[in-house]
Amino acid sequence: TTLTLSGEVIGMNKQNREHLKRAIEINEMVRQMYCSGHPNGPRWQLVLLHVSLAQELHDSVLTLLKTNRNIRAATALLRPSAEIACHGLWALRCADDAQIDAMRKGIEPPGSFRERLIAVGSALKGAEAFERVVASWRYFNGLMPGGYEQLIPPVSPEASMMPDSGDAEIEQTIRFATTDLIILAVPV
Repeated sequence: TTLTLSGEVIGMNKQNREHLKRAIEINEMVRQMYCSGHPNGPRWQLVLLHVSLAQELHDSVLTLLKTNRNIRAATALLRPSAEIACHGLWALRCADDAQIDAMRKGIEPPGSFRERLIAVGSALKGAEAFERVVASWRYFNGLMPGGYEQLIPPVSPEASMMPDSGDAEIEQTIRFATTDLIILAVPV
């Protein structure tokens, strides 16, 4: 599926239209990376499956944002996007061969997700983008449908029943989703 910005995005400010345009370009660059070849083997096949799913989630976020009606649904995809990035990077940087074989058979890696998240953070010391994921995990939990980040605006006394997603939320959603795709795709 190819996204274009030929249609008008109603209500989105110019800066966010530019962010959206750049995010679409990055998505296409990642797609082209895989057309030009990549490493092979069980570990890389697993990592590439994670990248493929991250790209689909990124594409979905951008598609939802482009409608300018489904901002909360787009935001709810940020946690799965971050999870996919973490699982793919854990497979690439932290898992041993036996764990890779187990994951390819559908067996969940050992330890909690939080432990794997911290292990990836340690393996990528100095990777500012991933440190954001580790530090923001509570926030990502709140983005799930019905999570506190999605419920706070409509239940606060000063909010209307149909909250308006502001420009800052849209920008943050574009940036987070694109960052998750990039930090997973770059090592490949």
